[in-house]
Amino acid sequence: MSAETLNTENQARGRRAQVINLFIPGAGLILLRRTWLGLALALLFSLSGHVVIAGLWIAPLAVPRVVLGAVMVAAVLVWALTQWLVRVRIRLVLGGDARHALALLRDRAIETMQAGRYEESAGLIRQALRIDGADPELIALEKKITIRAGEQGG
Repeated sequence: MSAETLNTENQARGRRAQVINLFIPGAGLILLRRTWLGLALALLFSLSGHVVIAGLWIAPLAVPRVVLGAVMVAAVLVWALTQWLVRVRIRLVLGGDARHALALLRDRAIETMQAGRYEESAGLIRQALRIDGADPELIALEKKITIRAGEQGG
């Protein structure tokens, strides 16, 4: 797969995540492999939305106006936070610079692993995982390095 094709796919994935996140806050984060954060924020937005609906239309006398106002503010803040987090995630992980840095770290880690320098290789993979901890290729490579280092040591 060429770098241009990968970049086009990443841009499309980023746009899809932004659009879906506008209507379902947190879902964009799930698409961008931040599953638990996206799920938690989606749940928080959903619960606050239910309280607002109950306080405005279902049982307006049962929900105090102060609570209703606070929950409305919380819902708006959660919505805004999810929009910001999606944009940050797209810029950091799907941007060209991050992809290039990950590719360099991955290639260098493979070279050092093949040379038998497992400790150095593991350090490089840890750096890459700090950039994108959800990349399945990096996670698999980390496991492979750990297994080879164990075989060498044992």
